[in-house]
Amino acid sequence: MSTTRFPGDAPGRARTAGSSLALSMVVVIVVLLIIAAGIFLIFRDDPDDSQAAVIPSPSGTSELVQLGATPTPDGASVQETEAVDGATATEQTPTPSPTATAPNTATSTEEPTATEEEIEEPTSTPEPEEPEPTPTEPEPEPTTEPLEGDFGFLPPAQLPSGGAASRLTLSYQLGMSLEALPTSGTVYELIWPSYTFDDVVLARDQLGLGGDVIEEGVGVYRVEGDVGSLYVSPAEIVYYSAGGAAAGELPGDGEAIDIAWEWVSLSGFIPGEMDGGEVVARDEDSGRVVVKFRPVAPQPNLAPNPAATVTIGPGGTVLEVRIAWPSSMTPSEYGYTDPLAIWEAIQAGQGFLEADLSSIFATGPLSGTATIYDYWTAYTLAGSPGGGQYLVPVIRFEGTARIDQTGDEITIFVSIPVVWAQQGTVG
Repeated sequence: MSTTRFPGDAPGRARTAGSSLALSMVVVIVVLLIIAAGIFLIFRDDPDDSQAAVIPSPSGTSELVQLGATPTPDGASVQETEAVDGATATEQTPTPSPTATAPNTATSTEEPTATEEEIEEPTSTPEPEEPEPTPTEPEPEPTTEPLEGDFGFLPPAQLPSGGAASRLTLSYQLGMSLEALPTSGTVYELIWPSYTFDDVVLARDQLGLGGDVIEEGVGVYRVEGDVGSLYVSPAEIVYYSAGGAAAGELPGDGEAIDIAWEWVSLSGFIPGEMDGGEVVARDEDSGRVVVKFRPVAPQPNLAPNPAATVTIGPGGTVLEVRIAWPSSMTPSEYGYTDPLAIWEAIQAGQGFLEADLSSIFATGPLSGTATIYDYWTAYTLAGSPGGGQYLVPVIRFEGTARIDQTGDEITIFVSIPVVWAQQGTVG
């Protein structure tokens, strides 16, 4: 470029050239500032990254411009520094709030990356618990019925009626433990004989009766002799003397038992073993003594049979004989009624009462209080020969009774059936 100089213009042109240079530098600085501001704004989005940009200076040298946030040691402030032509410009940035993170710790709005998510095992749905049962009272143990023996349910026992109970009424109290009572006993089935014609002929001859043997039915015979008559059947044998009583005295008990023993032994109608016999009645006025024999077992027997009863008159004459004797007895075990039920039956007056009231001098009905202190087992009949007959056990209680009307104290006996599998008492 050629410059026309005019006189006096040299100094002005020099000033013009200097002004243009200064203006150019200002423009360059402004541009650099704009660029730096743009870079600052760009990198300001990520304050954790500090970047350095090399910007050429107007003098042709490159100046290092440090952009970014540099925390102070106390984390209070951050500065940005630009180096332009050796000059340092400092801009104060806002002080972070107290909730800022620790120095050199990047604060990111990004969600934190999970290290490794824990995989929870699927939880099974618990089964509903069953409701606890409502507590109830324990069920009572089933009651075991007493033993029923081989003969099944038995017919009712036969006990005498009347006697002392017709005049004496007692209230009972225990003087012993009910636990002592037995819980079972033996029942005997009676098997009755069936005699033949020859059996009856033999008996007639041994007894010296004479006469003919007449068969009246199956197992039933009759003999009419000069001395006496004889009737034979399975259930009973009966003999009557034809001549009546002889003259003389009534034999004593021992002699009467011997006479009776000889007669029944000769008859052959006692197939089993019998006891020694006893005198059960004596009447001097009528001239009669009665001897009874029973099977050796079971005893005691409160029923009239099985037995052989012989009535003897003066001079030792056998006046009458009655024999009801089974050919055999089959035993079987049976359970007893509960002891408390037995005692309640006694209190209700269902037993057979035996008492000797001959020493009580009072008229009319009597009453009293009895104390039971002992017991034993006795027997009596049940059923009939044609439909099944048995010897069944009964409990025979013993005690003392104080009579209200006189104050006397007497011995009493009370018998009651005890087999559970049996109908009510007959008597």
